[in-house]
Amino acid sequence: MNKANVAPSKRVGSYQELLTEDSRPAPRALRKTGVTDIGPLEIPTSWYFDPEIEKLEVERIWKRSWQMVCREEDLSEVGDTWVYDVGPLSYVIVRSSADTIKAFSNSCLHRGRPLRDCPGHASQLKCPFHGFTWSLDGALRGVPSREEFLTITNEEFRLPEATVARWGGFVFINPDPNAEPFEDYIGDLTQDFEASPLEKKAKIVHISKVIPANWKVVNEAFLEAFHVHTTHPQWVTAYSDHLHQYDVFGNYSRIIIPGAVPSHQLRWTPSQQEILNCMLGGWDDVPPAIEIAPGANVRQTIADVFREQARPLLGDAVETISDAEMLDVVQYNLFPNFGPFSSPTVSLVYAFKPYGSDPLKSVIEIMLIGPWKGEGAPPRVKERRLSADEHFNDVPELGQFGAILNQDTANLDYIMRGIANNQRNKVVFASYHELKIRHFYHLYAQTMGLELPA
Repeated sequence: MNKANVAPSKRVGSYQELLTEDSRPAPRALRKTGVTDIGPLEIPTSWYFDPEIEKLEVERIWKRSWQMVCREEDLSEVGDTWVYDVGPLSYVIVRSSADTIKAFSNSCLHRGRPLRDCPGHASQLKCPFHGFTWSLDGALRGVPSREEFLTITNEEFRLPEATVARWGGFVFINPDPNAEPFEDYIGDLTQDFEASPLEKKAKIVHISKVIPANWKVVNEAFLEAFHVHTTHPQWVTAYSDHLHQYDVFGNYSRIIIPGAVPSHQLRWTPSQQEILNCMLGGWDDVPPAIEIAPGANVRQTIADVFREQARPLLGDAVETISDAEMLDVVQYNLFPNFGPFSSPTVSLVYAFKPYGSDPLKSVIEIMLIGPWKGEGAPPRVKERRLSADEHFNDVPELGQFGAILNQDTANLDYIMRGIANNQRNKVVFASYHELKIRHFYHLYAQTMGLELPA
């Protein structure tokens, strides 16, 4: 049934064609395209459950890959520490001098007690069990009853280090001493964030939660937007699925979801006003008090609204920001588990990792970061760890993202149960709409040394 006779825009065949209708040229990052066919169309379900696979992931992924551990503002002062746990591994990250951040294995070399249990400030790294002590640069500083330890030398008892890199205001580590340089690993990812540099933003909120699902299942849920029309029905009036653009570039991939273009799954044609209402939050039955002018271009109109909303924060620079940057969802994923969004205003950031040695549990980590124009280091925002009984919409700082994250995560434990009952013993991926998942498993199989199904 036709709900309205006003089409939102002429029907276009691709995201790149859609950009030609906008009021301002899109930045070169949105104009570039990448590989669009890579990776398996099926993988075995055993990869989600097999304890031997979990052990192999520790050795070949978490001990050898570049992984985001925290923001630089978490370590703003000398002596600030951060604890990064991934699976059974733990690292303590510390600002050892004004210009240096180091990462050490979070284990006392005496009898293994973790040196730090949580983030905080420290003048030294001291074991809470027997008091073995190291300086912030990892050098052995003190051994109780030193004469009792006949095999200890200062050089041998330096704390084992992981390699550290800093990019976009984030801190990354790679435990492999022979790791590929981070700059080579990310390729030209930096160029894609030239218009909205992540290092010029600061944390607004930082949330984590243990999820009853394998970390790869959780990761997959955020590698595609094929689920939007079913899982997020409030968005179908204003977010296209037939114009999604997926791209693969080396070790990272990208999805672009155009805004102010209705889903082709709809059985009716929304008016431009209905699209505007949806984009501005009108799905909660409280339509915004803004009316679109007859004949106006809906993408340009909504982009202008968003520019005015951003003007107090960004100033007149909003005039140079394209409609696409204001409207469209642009998400990147750097293998194995880092997912930043590109936005001139507030950006979401995802990270996914295993929880302990249990392949049936994982941790989802979510940050919102926004433009920071203050002097010096931005205020420190602590990580809030949600309990099993807490929901993302219990965090008011997440705003509308709380309800969306609840929808995204509601399926995950059910998916694990379903995969366990999969009689084919394989899961299958869409060739294009799940390209980012296929790319992930292309890199995953290479890194793990696993053969892909024929």
